Parts: sequence; structure tokens; C-alpha cells
Amino acid sequence: MNENNSNSADPAAPLDPIAPYDPKAAIAKLQAELAEIEIKEQASAKRRSVRTQNQRTEFLVTLVSARIAKKLTQAKLAKKLGMQQSAIARIESGKSNPSLNTLLSLAVALEVNLVLE
Repeated sequence: MNENNSNSADPAAPLDPIAPYDPKAAIAKLQAELAEIEIKEQASAKRRSVRTQNQRTEFLVTLVSARIAKKLTQAKLAKKLGMQQSAIARIESGKSNPSLNTLLSLAVALEVNLVLE
């Protein structure tokens, strides 16, 4: 077969100057490539989400463990921080997204390090 007229799938093969340009095929190829990129991005986002959830769970376990180690009830910790017991319960259960100030207050009250990544 003549090297210039090769229709192989080899991307390094020279283009066939006689073959007509097929815009539908080119569009389909681009759409397939975009779909593959989107799938990879979704998988990456899912991994980040799982990692974030794992970090959140670890933090909550550390928070509750530190409170228990200090022999503090939710009510006592809340009083110490000027908060309601229900606010501490929401934080510990993961139903609340506390502010950075609240997280810092909790860390100081429980004598734990707060590391932000």
C-alpha cells in the first residue's frame, strides 16, 4: 500500500490527500474526546468529595473524643463557649458548618490543634 494513501488508525500516518474531510466524523471524534475528559473530571471531583468527607468525619471524631477526654458534656462545652448545647450537637453530628471562629474556639477550649489544609 502506498504510504501516502494509508487509511490506518496510526495517528503518525500521513493524511490521505484524496480522502474527503468528513465534518460529522470530526465532530463525533471531538464529542467522544470531550465525553472522556468529562468522565475523568467527574471521577476526580468524586475523589475530592470523598477525601473531604473523610477529613470532615475524622475531624468530628477528634472533636467528640477530645470533649469526652476532657470529661465535658455538650452542655458544659457550650456554656464554656457561650453557645447553646444544640449548636454543639449540630456541629458534632455534622449537620452544621461552623465558622472558622467557632472551630478555633472549639480547638482552644478542647486543647486540640486545628490544622487547615
